[in-house]
Amino acid sequence: FAYQKAVENNISPEKFLLLMTCESQLQINAKGDWNDEQKKYLSLGILQFQKPTFNSYSKKYNFIGQHLNPYSQISLAALMIGRGEIKNWWNCATRTGLLK
Repeated sequence: FAYQKAVENNISPEKFLLLMTCESQLQINAKGDWNDEQKKYLSLGILQFQKPTFNSYSKKYNFIGQHLNPYSQISLAALMIGRGEIKNWWNCATRTGLLK
């Protein structure tokens, strides 16, 4: 599925898969960016979306999906990256060569 979405959005499928591996080790329930004040993880899922980010870009691109659904995260991330919106994954995008 991720390979297909990468191709559809003119992204290197190999680099897209490396990005997901870097972000979450391909774990759909991955959690990151612990917030001590809120006592919760802010980044969730296979592409480590924060809910406000997911919602904002969903609205921007008229995308209908669910924040914690891995297929939705993959689809929206591929759409975003294909349109140059890679900055949300700066560290892993740099490590994987998606961002130079």
